[in-house]
Amino acid sequence: MMKKIALFLIAATALLVAKADAPHVYINPGHGGYDSDDRNVQVAPFASLDTNGYWESKSNLKKGLALQSILQAKGYTTSISRVTNTTDDDLKLSTIVALSNASGADVFYAIHSNATGTTTRNNFPLGLYRGYTGEPQVAGSDVLAADLEPYLYANQSTVWTSNYAIYGDWTFQPSWGTQGYGVLRGNKVVSMLSEGSFHDYVPETYRLLNADYCWMEAWNISLGADKYFDILGNFSLGVVTGNIRDERIERVQEGWAFQVYGDDALMPIHNALVELLDSEGNVVQTCVTDTLRNGIYLFKYVEPGTYSVRVSDNDVHFPQTKQITVSANAPTYQNFYLKKVRNTPPEVIEYSPVWNEGDPAVKCSEVIVLQFNWDMDSATTCNAFHLEPSVPGTFAWSDSYYCLTFTPDDAFDVNTLYTLTLDKSAQHAGGTEMAEDFVMQFLTQGRNHISVLATWPREGALVHYKTPTCELRTDSLLESKDLFNKMRVLDSEGNEVAWNKRNIKYNSRGSDYGFITLTLSKSLTMGEQYTFVLDRDIADTAGIHLAEPMSMTFTAIDAGEAKDGTTVVDDFEDATEHYFTTATTHATDTTMTASTERLFDSKSLQVKYVFDGTDPADNANAVVVGCPSYDVIYSKNDTLGIHIYGDFSFADLCVAMKETSTGETVEIHVDTLDYYGWHYLAVPLSPSLTSGSWMPESFSIYRTHDVMGRTGTMRFDNMLKAAGSGVRELEMAGVQIINDPASNYIVASADGWVTLMQLYDGAGRAVATADGNVLNVSGVGAGVYVLRVTLTGGETLTTKLIR
Repeated sequence: MMKKIALFLIAATALLVAKADAPHVYINPGHGGYDSDDRNVQVAPFASLDTNGYWESKSNLKKGLALQSILQAKGYTTSISRVTNTTDDDLKLSTIVALSNASGADVFYAIHSNATGTTTRNNFPLGLYRGYTGEPQVAGSDVLAADLEPYLYANQSTVWTSNYAIYGDWTFQPSWGTQGYGVLRGNKVVSMLSEGSFHDYVPETYRLLNADYCWMEAWNISLGADKYFDILGNFSLGVVTGNIRDERIERVQEGWAFQVYGDDALMPIHNALVELLDSEGNVVQTCVTDTLRNGIYLFKYVEPGTYSVRVSDNDVHFPQTKQITVSANAPTYQNFYLKKVRNTPPEVIEYSPVWNEGDPAVKCSEVIVLQFNWDMDSATTCNAFHLEPSVPGTFAWSDSYYCLTFTPDDAFDVNTLYTLTLDKSAQHAGGTEMAEDFVMQFLTQGRNHISVLATWPREGALVHYKTPTCELRTDSLLESKDLFNKMRVLDSEGNEVAWNKRNIKYNSRGSDYGFITLTLSKSLTMGEQYTFVLDRDIADTAGIHLAEPMSMTFTAIDAGEAKDGTTVVDDFEDATEHYFTTATTHATDTTMTASTERLFDSKSLQVKYVFDGTDPADNANAVVVGCPSYDVIYSKNDTLGIHIYGDFSFADLCVAMKETSTGETVEIHVDTLDYYGWHYLAVPLSPSLTSGSWMPESFSIYRTHDVMGRTGTMRFDNMLKAAGSGVRELEMAGVQIINDPASNYIVASADGWVTLMQLYDGAGRAVATADGNVLNVSGVGAGVYVLRVTLTGGETLTTKLIR
């Protein structure tokens, strides 16, 4: 009955113009058949290449036939390139152009949809005409596109990700030169190709499966034609359309996860009865939404006036009615967001962790998950959540508010009995409270996360650029499976530097601590900053993870760069010139050899050692390397410089300086070997020595750590003498540091402004910070630190500093 009324209304409508003067539109539904040059997008429940599923040729034909019917109802003359979807109808583009030129048409519309072909999907209308943008090859084609695109973009039943776009095809596809699109090439008619939307944006794919949605796009194309021919006021009927969604239940993404934007995250309503009622409450038209996940409804050819649209769906949702106004030759968009009927109280139907008295304790890294029988109101549910002892954390909803996950900011405390009470004030989305409180308990294990003993590089480190070594050390043995994929080095632009996978070492049963040692596959760029990143899901063999992800920024340098104003005192080329002294204690398997791993000339001096199990307290564990007599003498105002290849043993390296006339010996701390690779160490002698002539007598390696540092392999290269001034140069820039250990201040000076100074200890913790160039270190004890200086413009420089 409704169909007959609609046909009667159309017949009663005055035609646009006299038939002889009717505009002539040539319609080209793009593609044809279900062939290799067509576009199939597989969406549930259809299999790939199922002709019942989405094909661009099929939706293009739906639009083309609808446009033909609408234009004829408006009094247009039409021609169309195909009326079925077969291979035979898939005409060559040159044939379509020839038919268009021979048809006598005034305008030509090629109807298509678009695709990004990427995982990040877009959705917007696109109009193309032949030529460069603003320079159409057929005059008026740019106007035809400009008149159409705003009507397509006005469609409120869809979700657009950006504004509509209009281009000349030569501009849009510059690599094609002036070849352009085949269906426009040689077409003498005012013509355009309309990409009405993006069919690989999956919510739009589902809409394009709906014939009424395709009809609505055709209606909007007809409005573009009316605008172009300046006859918008000549048709007296309007249309009503929209989208019906649940107000909060999320769309089910069957088969595979896909991108959604805005309201497309909400579930479309299937089998909703939609009724158009006149001002007296009489039903004028009805329709039912389909089951293809789109929620589209449409009322065609409606007399102008005031109406109501009523939506219901068999008591699954509460009915909803909205008043609308219909205008002649115009669309009326009205979307609906239905509230679900929830007729029982909410309750927790599943939860985790599940623990009962006598059960094994649960991991401290667990999260709390509550599954409900209804979608819950977030505010009242989260307010009803009480954990004792209290733990800060975050709530996350999933499964359309049916599932609540509480994730602690940090792991739960060890050996602790927790009680969760969700009091009955928690409500579902319909406003009904729980019938009773929900209570659960669980006892935690004795460990809550991995402790990181050390990393190299650490924050602010200066790293020799040549294929650096990186390492993570933890208090428990690491799970080695896929571990190297959870660690990475990134350059300043975020690009990953690959590992040398042939040179990866892991902890093994019996190791004193957990570790992984990796070497980069290539050398770094000197002066560039890099970041060593550790993922949170790095776990030990018991499944305990890091408390949080870690990242350490470091700078690549050349430790062997020339040092002006220095004299080489020892080049360490001849290993026989050095020897182990009798002061060596609790060390076994000590060897001293020449190594080709060097910075200068052909050799360095390599010292390999193993300490026994004696407690390292009071420097009881030592390897002492005796030095030959040198021709070069140091004074108290000089600086001793030496190049050291660190072994990450955390051993203390000291030099014994002997006064040549009195025999007095003073031991000076050179560095803590808490790094891998070559470093240059500059040791001012003035704080330790008195007047006189001094010569290095020996170097001592002291084991200082009871877990790390049992074994090591370190190297020496070029030892230098430099005149000292009490002022130390930062590497990489013209910045001077005044570091007097007797003073409570460190002062930096540079050509530009120093905006920030930060001092870090060996664990990477900031122990002193100052805005400006004067850093108060009165609360900082003696030791080895890393100083970071930030200049105007954001340039950051770092150096090791001894207090």
